[in-house]
Amino acid sequence: DYNTFKASYNATNADKRDNLKPANCEHLYAVGGNAEMIRSFSLVVDNALPMNVIKEGYIFQGWTDGNNIYSAITAAELSGKTLKPAFIAKVAIEVTPETFAEKLAAATPGTILKLAAGTYAGAEFNVEYVTIQGPNAGIAGTAERAEEAVFTGLININANNVTIDGVKCIEAADIKVGANFTTITNIIMAPAKTVACNGNNRQGCIVDSKNITDLTVSNSYINVPGSSNSYAYQFMSFSHVTNLTITGNYITNPSQKTISSSY
Repeated sequence: DYNTFKASYNATNADKRDNLKPANCEHLYAVGGNAEMIRSFSLVVDNALPMNVIKEGYIFQGWTDGNNIYSAITAAELSGKTLKPAFIAKVAIEVTPETFAEKLAAATPGTILKLAAGTYAGAEFNVEYVTIQGPNAGIAGTAERAEEAVFTGLININANNVTIDGVKCIEAADIKVGANFTTITNIIMAPAKTVACNGNNRQGCIVDSKNITDLTVSNSYINVPGSSNSYAYQFMSFSHVTNLTITGNYITNPSQKTISSSY
């Protein structure tokens, strides 16, 4: 019912939640247990389809009419359409440093690569909805952690909806983001080498010459010794991002002894 729906409405859309009235809810989808209870759907709040539908073992992509997937739609575009939630099944795969490159190259949308502790070379993400989880997935970068999955080479993110969770980045393991809806969380970042970025050399988490949306860097320890007196430009370059979230991180630059902050 409406009250149950409103209570479960995605907290990240709290600004829209209070504007949601029963009059807007002509029909509704509900997902419960292993079965979808479909009552049909026509809901527009501030030109968005705001619900994040949770179904265990699946990734929610958006709402589909069978041909297209929507995350936002106008009332006029919605007219005459019947939408239902679109999901991708999650597939968890255990990997080691020896099998990582092969498994990443073979990944399909929904793949979760669960990394064993050890040393990994770089990574190239070219498929959307792929997640890597190190042994410390879910554990903040400043917390007590288990043995790490350690990356030593450049990590390139070229596909949307990639998540990196619970790994450590050293040596040349900068993270270069070139796609939308990227999440970097619970990592330790301490690379020692720079990469080219927007005509300059940068270290750390980098967005290079692309306009992207929805990048989140959270709960991580970022420690990069740079030469710049401005740590924000030296090892976190986000000049081309719309909807950037930086939260719960500890950021320090040892070469600038006065700079040590949490964001």
